Amino acid sequence: MVYYQETGQLVVLNNTISELSPAVVLNLNGLGTATLATTSVQNSYWFYDPIQGAIIRTTNTFKEIFNSGNLDQLLGVQINPTFMIERGDRLYLNDPLQGVLVFDLFGTYLKTIPIFGINSFQVTEHGIYYLKDHQSVLYSFKNFDQTQQTIPVVKADQVLFTRGYLFIRNERKASIWKRTPHN
Repeated sequence: MVYYQETGQLVVLNNTISELSPAVVLNLNGLGTATLATTSVQNSYWFYDPIQGAIIRTTNTFKEIFNSGNLDQLLGVQINPTFMIERGDRLYLNDPLQGVLVFDLFGTYLKTIPIFGINSFQVTEHGIYYLKDHQSVLYSFKNFDQTQQTIPVVKADQVLFTRGYLFIRNERKASIWKRTPHN
């Protein structure tokens, strides 16, 4: 899925990065003010709408399944999320100032993970990988430790971990490295 926030359009792609259907205009589906979008299980989607201050789950035809209501009121703090992803049976909503807010698939708030000052991350079965101060960091789900590891590229702005490799992007290029796992 690719979400074009500026135009409020969503495009679903296949594994060859070809469009499965024409772009969907979210304005026509009542979701035109959404700033974040991600896929969900059972052919559904999650959206974050800053006007409502809510996370919204929809079907693949954009019929609303769940609306959290105003999260600022629920949490008692004002949030400004920059990234959202669903992995396993959790929705992770990142706010650089508040941390990573975790919800279940029904939109129930579970907890906030104290990871601050990041814009994006990757969730695996082991934990949350993110880039901070040009270091790769793993927040462990097992013991809640944060383990740092130096990465072999100067001024990296994005990392992606796979089983055997580390993909790193900086302003000039993307590179692939044999992965050295966190301890």
